Amino acid sequence: TEEERVAAIGAFLTEARRRLHPLGCALSADIFAIVLSSPDDQGIGQRPEDVAAIVDAVSPMIYPSHYSDGWLGFPRPNDHPGPVVADALDAGIPRLAAATLMRPWLQAFYYNSSQVLAEITEAEQRGVGWMLWNAGGSYTAASLPEE
Repeated sequence: TEEERVAAIGAFLTEARRRLHPLGCALSADIFAIVLSSPDDQGIGQRPEDVAAIVDAVSPMIYPSHYSDGWLGFPRPNDHPGPVVADALDAGIPRLAAATLMRPWLQAFYYNSSQVLAEITEAEQRGVGWMLWNAGGSYTAASLPEE
């Protein structure tokens, strides 16, 4: 059941926190971004409120290429990186415990520099920071904001 899945994730994170915090280590968890916009756990045991109540930071993996066609009314959400990231963050930020940091993973694959920068801009406008993900480890300075 959903409650059993959420409890299993919560028990694991609680034990990790119990062991790591005394060592001075913060605890973070990656979650699938779809749960930020969903009232349930999407069958994976992740509810933002429950995870955020245990960890120090939550990192939703906001990859527009993973959203279904039609999401937010876009025929192909992957073609709209900024708005997809904005929607996920706007849905998820209010669901986190006030003391929990949000540091989303942003899609840096299949995108050009302006598309990656559009995602970064949405994260920075919301004050949550960001990390980039590209499985091939291919990143360009042109994708980063100017200092």
